[in-house]
Amino acid sequence: MKLNKPTNNALNGDNVSYVEGNAEVPFNTTSYYDLVRVLATMLDEIAGGKDEYMIIGATSKRDAFTVTIKENGVPTNFYGDSLDDLAVKLSAIL
Repeated sequence: MKLNKPTNNALNGDNVSYVEGNAEVPFNTTSYYDLVRVLATMLDEIAGGKDEYMIIGATSKRDAFTVTIKENGVPTNFYGDSLDDLAVKLSAIL
């Protein structure tokens, strides 16, 4: 399943700066908090024996970052042009 297909926007290369710029903000109020929650949930479920995985990368055209999550045997792809954009899209599965 493909969700939020690439938009052909330029990829954001300032993701570390974005995170560091929010260092004084309470973590649970940041836009990328849900992305970390998705990652933590995946790790917990894998540790508990579920057959799941997560792959982080980019499209072959390099027009979007991708996160692929396989749950219950079904891979789902999420696309975004930044850490913030991926976090918003992935928050839908929480």
